Amino acid sequence: PYATTRTEGDSPYGLTDKTRAGRPVKIEGLPGHPLNDGKSNAQMQGALYSLYDPELLHAPEKQGEATTWDAADAAIVAAIQGASNVVLVTRPTLGPSERALVKAFQSATKAKHLAWAPASDAPRRAAGKQVYGQDGNPMAALEKATVVVSLGSDVLGTDGETLGQTRGFAANRKDAGGPKAERLSRLYVAEAAMTATGSMADTRIPLRPRHAHAFIEAVRKAVEGEAGGIASFAKEAGVKLEVLANLAQDLANAKGEAVVLAGGHLPESVHASVALLNDALQAAGKTLRWN
Repeated sequence: PYATTRTEGDSPYGLTDKTRAGRPVKIEGLPGHPLNDGKSNAQMQGALYSLYDPELLHAPEKQGEATTWDAADAAIVAAIQGASNVVLVTRPTLGPSERALVKAFQSATKAKHLAWAPASDAPRRAAGKQVYGQDGNPMAALEKATVVVSLGSDVLGTDGETLGQTRGFAANRKDAGGPKAERLSRLYVAEAAMTATGSMADTRIPLRPRHAHAFIEAVRKAVEGEAGGIASFAKEAGVKLEVLANLAQDLANAKGEAVVLAGGHLPESVHASVALLNDALQAAGKTLRWN
């Protein structure tokens, strides 16, 4: 087997690639890797189909007609050489070899390099830069959290570094008679559509996206001792006051062992409020680290 890497979003996961006669036949997680530690997901297992898909083209086509690779290369080179403006578009996260290739291509063609992602977490990154003064992403250490609040963040399914987050969450969800029964974590999820994380929640709060910012602000003020805002928000959003009060009380009782996460699709203002709430919960360096 060979050690390799697969990037999903911003997360580079370590993999082992089992081969036969030089052909990859099985993928598993790389033991000891700091993110996935030998674990893999369905996307990784299915990556082999990108090599063996019978629907893949066996040769390039030009205007619907098959052509040769040499002819295709010659046409592309001629088009680049004859162009006054060349733009290279890639995904945002590139490995060292890919970055070297981009630089070599730019030096040979004077091309502009643009990074683009159809579904990015730009609002979350922008909020991080606003609040902390640097670009990056917060990463949750769920194995250290006794109370977890997710606001539209599918942390156990699709949002962020999901394999590591799932491992961390599972570490605090032992059976009732297990060695960590006294530290069984509690998961609150406030979201519109059902997610994998929502299906695992101890308490799930149906919440319209337009109420996300007011929700976080009401909870933050309650944690800081201003409980009045929760009642008015509960009435406005149609949420049970008892549920919100319990959530805020659990957070307040778990300072240093609590974390709040918001989905990458939510506005920058929501992420800024989440950052302030995490600061009030003393999450930095404990249940939350900066990447």
